[in-house]
Amino acid sequence: MNSRTNIDFASGLNVERRIQVINRADLPFGSRLRSHMDTYGWSCIAPRGDEKDIWKNIVEKGVDEGQRRTAYVHIPFCGTLCSFCNFQRRAGTSVRAAEYAKLVIRELQKYQDSGYVLQGGFEALYLGGGTPSILPAEAMADLLDTARDVLCLDESAEITVESTIHDLSDEKLQAMVQSGVNRLSLGVQTFDTSMRQQLGRLSDKDKIYQMVKNARTAGIKTISADILYRLPGQSIQKFHEDLNFAVALNFDGISLYPLIAMSGTPLEKQLKEGEIAPLPDLPVELEQCRSARQFLTQLGYRQDTCTHFVKSTDRNLYANIRLNDGDCLPIGCSAGGYLGPLVIMNAMDKNMYQMLIAGKKAGYMASLMLPAKSRLLRSVTGQLQRGFLNPDTVWHDDAIDSSTILNNKLDKHLEKGLLQKEGPLYELTDNGWSWCYNIAADYAGLAEKNAPAKNLMVFSEISNTDNDLSEKNHHSKHNHAMYGFSIKDISVLGVMCALVFVTQFVAAMLLHVTGIAMIPGVMQFLMAFVSSIIMYVALKKVPKTGALSVMSLVYSLMTMLLSGSILMGFGLVIGGVLGDMAARMLGGISKTIPLITALIIYRTSQTTFSKLYAFITEMTQIQLVWYLIVLAIAASAIGALAGGIAGIKLTGKISKAGVMA
Repeated sequence: MNSRTNIDFASGLNVERRIQVINRADLPFGSRLRSHMDTYGWSCIAPRGDEKDIWKNIVEKGVDEGQRRTAYVHIPFCGTLCSFCNFQRRAGTSVRAAEYAKLVIRELQKYQDSGYVLQGGFEALYLGGGTPSILPAEAMADLLDTARDVLCLDESAEITVESTIHDLSDEKLQAMVQSGVNRLSLGVQTFDTSMRQQLGRLSDKDKIYQMVKNARTAGIKTISADILYRLPGQSIQKFHEDLNFAVALNFDGISLYPLIAMSGTPLEKQLKEGEIAPLPDLPVELEQCRSARQFLTQLGYRQDTCTHFVKSTDRNLYANIRLNDGDCLPIGCSAGGYLGPLVIMNAMDKNMYQMLIAGKKAGYMASLMLPAKSRLLRSVTGQLQRGFLNPDTVWHDDAIDSSTILNNKLDKHLEKGLLQKEGPLYELTDNGWSWCYNIAADYAGLAEKNAPAKNLMVFSEISNTDNDLSEKNHHSKHNHAMYGFSIKDISVLGVMCALVFVTQFVAAMLLHVTGIAMIPGVMQFLMAFVSSIIMYVALKKVPKTGALSVMSLVYSLMTMLLSGSILMGFGLVIGGVLGDMAARMLGGISKTIPLITALIIYRTSQTTFSKLYAFITEMTQIQLVWYLIVLAIAASAIGALAGGIAGIKLTGKISKAGVMA
C-alpha cells in the first residue's frame, strides 16, 4: 500500500471527543437526507395535460435552448440482487440482458433521424442499471456502437459503464474499450469481504484488486469506485480502512454514499428483525462523512459533487451536466431524463417497454412540464450538489423574481454556518457538505418536512390519460400510494384470482369426498390457507393500493355466477375493501405485516358473510349454531395467517429465481 495512504485520521480518543461534541450541538436539521431524490420538490407539480405533444415537438424539431446534453441507457438486470438496493432492476441472466439490448438498440435507432438528435452536442453517455456489465461482450459492443453512431459521439465524449466486480471479464473489458468506453464506475461498496457478502456482493478484496488491474491493462482511462459508509455495525475506523484501500488502488474518482435502508429491501427486513447489526447513529455517520472529505482532499482529490471526489483524470461529465441544467436523453426501460423544460420517464414495466418498441415507438411513458419556478429550483439544487450557489448563473426567467425566492434561505444558511460567501458565490462550508441534500431540499420546499419528494407519482396519473401505463415508482418499487393499474397488473390479478378459485374448488371437492369437510373449522382453515398463499404472491407482484379490492371483486363475480349468492359475493368485496383500508393505515400493502393483516380481514369477512348466508338459508349439512360460526371465522383467520407466512417463503424463493422481477 502506498505510504501516503497510511494517514492517521484521528486517534480513537479524538474521534470519540468529536462525536460527543456532535451529540451536544444543535444540528441544523432534524434528520439527514441521504439521496438526491430527496431534493426533487421542484417537480411536485400538477401535469398540464399537453406534455406528450410538447415531447413529440421537441423530438421532431429539437429545442431552441442551449443546454449541454447527455444520454442515459438503463440496463435493468443484475446477476445477483444486493440486499440494500430497490432501484429499477431485476434478477436476470446474460441471455435475457442480450435480448433486452436489442430493444434498446431499436429505441436508439428510432431517435436517429429526429430533429433533437440531429442538433448534436452530446458530450456524455452513461450506461447504468441494474448492472450493464451483465451484457455479453458482443451485445455490449453492439449497443455501444449503435449509441455512438446515433448520438454522433466523438473521441472527446465521456462514455461510462457501471459494473460490479464479479461479472467483468477480460473479453467484456476489451469490447468496452474498442467501443469507446473511457470511464468505468465500479460498485465496490466495501472491501470488507464479510460485509460484501452480507450486502449481496460475491467477490472478495483480492478479486477487486485484480479487476482494477485488468481494467487498467485493457485501456480504461478513468476508473471510479462507489464506496458505502454507514454500514451495519461499521465503526469510523472500519470505514477509514475502506478509504485507505480505495486510495491505494489509485481510483480516479471515489463516490461516497451513506447506506440507506430503503423500503421493501431485504436489508430493511434484516434490520427490523435484528438479524444484522444496526446502522451507525447520526453522530458516527457525520464523522465518517467529515473525516473522509478531509482525508481525500489532503491526498489531492477535489470534491466535485456532494458524493463524488475526483482527480484531474476524472471529468465526471455526465453528473455535472445533469446538475448544471443539462439535458439527458433517456433510453431503455425505466430510464429517466430531461429534454428542455420536460422531465421524462420511459415505460417502467419491461413488457410495456417491449410493446412500445415493437410498435416502432420510443420507450416514452410520461413527462412533466416544469414551470419557471420549478426550473429555477432544479438549477439551484443542482448547483448546491456541486458545492456552491451563484444567484447570477442559476436558470432564470423574467417572469419570476429569483432573489425573493433565494435571499431568505441564503441568509438562514449563512447564519447556520452551512454556506460562506465569496463575492457573488455562496460556497458550502465543511459542515455544509455533510448536509448538502438537506440544504438543496430546503430551497425545493422539502427540508422542513424531512420527507422524500414524491415527484414522479404524477407519472401514473399522466399515463392513465395518455394510455401509457406505469407499474412502478422511480424511487421505490414498493410505492403503495400509486393507484394506476397497468394491463399487466390486471392480468396478474385476474389470473391469480382464477387460480384461487380453481384451487379452492378442487380442495373443496377433495375435502367433501374424504369427509374432512364435515369436521368443523377444517374446511375454512384450508380454504383460507390455500387462497392466502396465492393472494400473498399476487399482491407482492402488484403491491398497490386497491389490488386486494380488485381481486375480491373478480373473485366475488365468479362466486356469484356459480353459487347465485349475492350475500357471499358482497362479503368478498367488503373483505377486500376493508383489507385494503387496513393495510393502508398500517403503512401500505407492499409491507408484510399490513398485507397479512389485510388477508386475515379479507378471509374472515368472507367466512362471516358465507356462514351468515348458510345460517339464513340453512344450506349446510351441519346445524349452524353461534359457536360453530365463531369457530369457522377463527379458523379462517388462522388459515389466512398461516397462508401469509407460507406466502412469504414462497415469494422469497421465486424472487431469487427471477420470477418476481
